[in-house]
Amino acid sequence: MIEHSPVRITIRYLGVVRLMSGRKEDVLHFHQPVTVGEVLAKIKELLPDQAYVEIKRQTLVLSPLPAEPGIVLSMPRDVGQIMGDGNCLTVVTPVTGG
Repeated sequence: MIEHSPVRITIRYLGVVRLMSGRKEDVLHFHQPVTVGEVLAKIKELLPDQAYVEIKRQTLVLSPLPAEPGIVLSMPRDVGQIMGDGNCLTVVTPVTGG
């Protein structure tokens, strides 16, 4: 049997999702590396329904650590992306201007 180290994932909420949920961030704990899809399923349990639905309209940025730059995920293509200990998923409201 393979033992895995605990995995801590930080979720940061910016923009409209932060306003709708009243949450700045969550720190989730898992027993092994998880996919973006598994993290989103856990977030669905934590957020009010309307705030979770809003996440689908947002940009998701995956960073190795909360203070480091990350990559923009392309959903649903990146739903299987593996997240490891210390990773951060930031929910960002896209900004447009004219």
